[in-house]
Amino acid sequence: MLGGLFFVVAAVWLWLGECRGRVMLPFLRGLVSDFRSTTATAWRRCRHGRRVEATPCQNTTAAASLQPACRVAWLAAMTAVGAAALVIATRRLVELLQSSADGATRQPCYFMLAHGRDLHALACIWLLYAGLCIVAYMRLNVSNRRYAFYNAVFTRNARRTANRTRVITGVSWAVPVVCGLAAMGLVLLVHGRAVSIDNNDVWWIAGIVLATGLAFLVNLFWQVRLLGNLSLSLARTIAPVQAQRAIPDWPKPSATREAPQTPFNLSLREYRRDMPALLRASPRAWAKRTLQVVRDAGTSGPDAMNPWQFERWTEQLVAELKLCVVTIRTCAWCAMLAPVSVLVAMSVYPPVYERLLTSIAIMLLLLSFAATILVVLRLEKDAMLGLMFTNDGNTLTFGGALRALWPKFVAMGLILVPLAAPDVWSWMYGLVRSINSFG
Repeated sequence: MLGGLFFVVAAVWLWLGECRGRVMLPFLRGLVSDFRSTTATAWRRCRHGRRVEATPCQNTTAAASLQPACRVAWLAAMTAVGAAALVIATRRLVELLQSSADGATRQPCYFMLAHGRDLHALACIWLLYAGLCIVAYMRLNVSNRRYAFYNAVFTRNARRTANRTRVITGVSWAVPVVCGLAAMGLVLLVHGRAVSIDNNDVWWIAGIVLATGLAFLVNLFWQVRLLGNLSLSLARTIAPVQAQRAIPDWPKPSATREAPQTPFNLSLREYRRDMPALLRASPRAWAKRTLQVVRDAGTSGPDAMNPWQFERWTEQLVAELKLCVVTIRTCAWCAMLAPVSVLVAMSVYPPVYERLLTSIAIMLLLLSFAATILVVLRLEKDAMLGLMFTNDGNTLTFGGALRALWPKFVAMGLILVPLAAPDVWSWMYGLVRSINSFG
């Protein structure tokens, strides 16, 4: 219920922030921040009797580059998914409350729950994952369009690079989904249709979910590759800046005024530097300024970038890299949550081919986790991210790797331990009771 309500509110929030690129921001933090600012504005207006006008878009081209294609359709789909999950969960809650109030424990809802056949919970799980996929696809769309602009300027072949980015992105979605559905069809052809009193057609959705998780895994590696190429292009600015600007420690965190942190955990800030910088200039204009920074090593006079322009370019550089990392992290989470949602769904409704589905889900979960670990280490050694956001530069140390990876291992352990050993919590409870008995 809370998940469906969250997606509905988030869709409305994204709709109202058309000119602010909210799709790339942390939703929960942005909702809380905007609620506080809106409340404060309303209080000031009621207290002083002054109307506060909305701030118009400063750069419509830059604002459009932060919006996904077919934005209205995706937001409508997100609203529909969230509303459907909210309605289904509310209906189930009302049924349970009515049954408990009447004292009739033999109602159909209690019977289905007692035998592990809760179609309402199954539908909510699929709908919540669909809402997450919609958000991830919108972020992928924004990032891929910006990469096309970067490659068009840096490689000087706009038509080839733009088409290549779009075609490979489509292939990265089509191939895994088609392969996953073909594998499920092959299993059905070899083993035949499972005989059961339950409806088995709902588990075709599990195959689609697993195939979608595989597609996000492919897109994860593709986004890392695009970011690596962009970092190599941006690394050409380091030597000119250090020589021309007399900033020997650029682009270390102290020079860019960023707190040292793991690059994989980077996020955009709406009101502090990041989003204002992205809304200031379009990706194509910023990429052309990047080439100007490279040429400034041999340029002086009025053609050179002044300190104020360089400061603004640096702010957008930081924000552009953060935007790319946000998309990478979203793909990683969607790839890992696909098998997790299937495993959770198997606990609320009897699955078909239980061993096969469990094996495939655990294998995809381990593969996604291993891919996430590789991506985290790769970002630590990135040509620009390692220098800009870590104290060790792009040299990966054991301490830096441990600092970046330990939360991922803890999260994966909390997920895999109950799956590998379902009675582990009972065993730990018995161990604690045995230890307490000695006292």
